[in-house]
Amino acid sequence: MEIPKILVESIEIGNYGPFKLYGLDSFDFEDNLDLKEKMGIYVFTTRSKDKDGKYSHKVHYIGKTTDYSKRFYHHHKAEELKEVKPNCLAIYACKEDEMDALEVELIEKWKPELNDTHNPEK
Repeated sequence: MEIPKILVESIEIGNYGPFKLYGLDSFDFEDNLDLKEKMGIYVFTTRSKDKDGKYSHKVHYIGKTTDYSKRFYHHHKAEELKEVKPNCLAIYACKEDEMDALEVELIEKWKPELNDTHNPEK
């Protein structure tokens, strides 16, 4: 699959970032994404706009990967993600030795409904 449209080059999510925000208008988990970033944290969100024109994100799932080119093909949460219909993928490029701690921190903070581990709400 081609690279999805970049919606925002640099966005802060909470106190974290910069994330690069991609649109997922036609992504179906049957292909991989050819992203420029090679490894890091990814966040599936649904972005919506309020009456004042401000955007907000509902975080559905947070994960990590050392290879974005292979991570999303038949993702283990694909069926659940299809049900919640995320329209954005936020990518945070970081080093492999930073990923575990950051993933746990973000899951504990945002408590995404599809994360089973590190989620105090599960």
